[in-house]
Amino acid sequence: MGDRQLQKWILRPLCNKSEIDRRLDSVDALYADTILRERLRAALSQVKDIVRISANLALGEIKPKDVTALNISFHALPEIKAALEQTRSAMLCEINGQLTALPDLTDLIDNAVVVPVDADKKEETYIIKTGYDATLDEYRSLVNSSRKYIAQMEAAEREKTQIKNLRISYNRLFGYFIEVPRQFDSMVPSNYQRRQTVANAERYITDDLKELEYKVLNASDLAEKREKELYSQVLATLRTKCPIINKLGKAIADLDCLVSLATVAKRNGYCRPQITTEGEIVIAEGRHPVAETLPSDELFVPNNTAMNKTDARTMLITGPNMAGKSLYMRQVALITVLAHMGSFVPAKSANIGLVDKVFTRVGASDDLSTGRSTFMVEMTEVASILENATDNSLILFDEIGRGTSTYDGLSIAWAVIEYVSQKYNAKVLFSTHFHELTELEGSIAGLKNYKFTAKETDGNIKFVRKIMRGSANKSFGIEVSALAGLPQTVLDRAKQLLSQLINADIAHKANDVRQLSLFDNAMQYDEIIRILKDIDVNNITPRHALDILCDLKEKLDK
Repeated sequence: MGDRQLQKWILRPLCNKSEIDRRLDSVDALYADTILRERLRAALSQVKDIVRISANLALGEIKPKDVTALNISFHALPEIKAALEQTRSAMLCEINGQLTALPDLTDLIDNAVVVPVDADKKEETYIIKTGYDATLDEYRSLVNSSRKYIAQMEAAEREKTQIKNLRISYNRLFGYFIEVPRQFDSMVPSNYQRRQTVANAERYITDDLKELEYKVLNASDLAEKREKELYSQVLATLRTKCPIINKLGKAIADLDCLVSLATVAKRNGYCRPQITTEGEIVIAEGRHPVAETLPSDELFVPNNTAMNKTDARTMLITGPNMAGKSLYMRQVALITVLAHMGSFVPAKSANIGLVDKVFTRVGASDDLSTGRSTFMVEMTEVASILENATDNSLILFDEIGRGTSTYDGLSIAWAVIEYVSQKYNAKVLFSTHFHELTELEGSIAGLKNYKFTAKETDGNIKFVRKIMRGSANKSFGIEVSALAGLPQTVLDRAKQLLSQLINADIAHKANDVRQLSLFDNAMQYDEIIRILKDIDVNNITPRHALDILCDLKEKLDK
């Protein structure tokens, strides 16, 4: 139940600040009280999927194992309610009020229904307990005693006839019969009535055996019929309580989600986000909730985020492949979603402004069955975002325009950034390898350049995984290709061609009087000035300051 409810919370986050804070208060109370949290976890582990069981019960009959599962869940309620009495959280108190005890049902199931045994044991079991119904007990006693009577009759017939190999057996076609080996035919009494001849024996019936057979077979049928009637009565009683059971299950599912969120937050060092109405997303040392838990040789590097709806609403992110751009963007979106569903978030601190929608254009996929290429799917998704975004949306664009020619892709990416910035005040994370777009800082309101850096030593590349202000100087595409295992001959040829293309491009720009001032070297100095202005000297680490200084020196050298 909690699994399905948590999925609903993730897919349908809240947009109301008071409702979000209400959930956060509950998670906070469980986060702070380890004894309460662990007590609830232990009790909730006993609760089965009573919502699904009650739904099946309402539609028809359910198996005895489901009835006993309900009973186990009902017995866990007192412990859950007793634990929740200790909390003052409004939502937890409301859930406690919805946990209705059902002693009449627990007593009924305890007294009436047998707990099923393992299927591997192959033991004959009943559905209804012995002692619950006098009539059923009488039938069962007769069935059980008849087996004893059969054995007694068999012993008596052996003694009377002196036939030691005589035995009484049963099959579905003839019922009970007396089987006598053929060599004892002369010793068979006259009151034996021949029923069947088999290979090495004769089978007989007597009036006494017929009478006993009638009692045995009828007692067994009557007991089975009575047991089904009693089980149906139990289900009918449970069925009248289906609405209560369903409501109870939903309350437990909510509690399960809250306990799980608090447990994960405590285990992984999450913090409580502050939900605001100012529209900013300010995250200190944010982490990806999934990637940080995966086994890896590298330590996960947390990163900061500072966005608002005025002068820092668009982050244009550059840097090499594998440096962490896409993961960072997903990280910001996931932290935003987690905060809106009432969860703690993987960060040192987080101020999350209310967001109405999260749009993503991430990854590469096609839909060839309907005639749509990878690029067509990309453009369709971009068109949908541009049509449906609002001022309060969070938008992730990852490598727009990569599925077509360089200049076409650059033009599309450029136009998309301009359109979003002019039409909406939405918060946008835009990663790209089109370094020309970094010149847009200063000409498009609210756009700031950010980059993921990498260190190159002796032809090898080392990713720093840290985001910082400014634009990347190169993409390290060939170096990343080497990590992927491309043949050295291909890599050497690629480096040779890259050098030729760069030189040709520089010569072209030098001879092109129509070159836009957007690519003038003076813009590089403006970027350096903007980076220096954005530095918070009181809150920067020595390592980060050194990285910025090295980057600025590299820009000046170029």
